[in-house]
Amino acid sequence: MISMRFLIDCFDHGRLVRLLFLLLLLALIPVGETYVALHVGGIWGAYLTVAAAAATGLLGLILGSKLLKNNLTFVQAKLHDGIYPRREFDSGAGIFLAAVFLIFPGFITDIIGLVCFLPGLRIGFGRILTRKMDPNLREAYEYLKLSEF
Repeated sequence: MISMRFLIDCFDHGRLVRLLFLLLLLALIPVGETYVALHVGGIWGAYLTVAAAAATGLLGLILGSKLLKNNLTFVQAKLHDGIYPRREFDSGAGIFLAAVFLIFPGFITDIIGLVCFLPGLRIGFGRILTRKMDPNLREAYEYLKLSEF
């Protein structure tokens, strides 16, 4: 059942403006990607452009899975030591975001994805993603800490 507070929040002017702005940004990404792909395709040729897009997708998949596996090792080590792995949770979210950007075809998202793989930025972007999830992450940490022993 939908609460009245939820309906009021849905029609809040500020929230609607933010949502429309986000939708505008999401609509502009494919336009920019198409423009850049056509420009690069004119220089490199169609086949090399498609191959570069496929290669960066594969790179995102391989690099993302390797870094997430390493990050999981650090999370497990901190769990074993009884330390809350906040930095590792942030880093994992940043790695996931970077891999998603690399998997999406296009040069703009590839550049964003490569930038997101840089350690300092990766943790910063991950912190933005996990900021509201911190109570749930702490609860998961407590559960994992108790179930490990």
